Amino acid sequence: MSAQQQGLVDACLYHTTKKPLTVDYDDEISSRVDAIAVMVNLACAEENKIMLVYHPGLLDVVINISNHDPIDEAREHAAIVLMNLVREQHRKSLTSMVQFFF
Repeated sequence: MSAQQQGLVDACLYHTTKKPLTVDYDDEISSRVDAIAVMVNLACAEENKIMLVYHPGLLDVVINISNHDPIDEAREHAAIVLMNLVREQHRKSLTSMVQFFF
């Protein structure tokens, strides 16, 4: 999966930050969890990591979800996104950038 697909990361960010409506609460929660799960997969691919880190607002959203989301699965997925982004040892600049936010 490529994060370079136009609009994909923006769509994920939209669904992770959208406030659930009472009428569609379960669907909205599911949408948010699915969107962060897509980010987990995107963050696995080396060719996506730098683009994801520099995408405006992405790290803020992922860190916020990992710390404050009321849904356990969303928090777990967000933590895995961060882990996947820093997994490669030779990516010193990427690792230090993500550590800056903690």
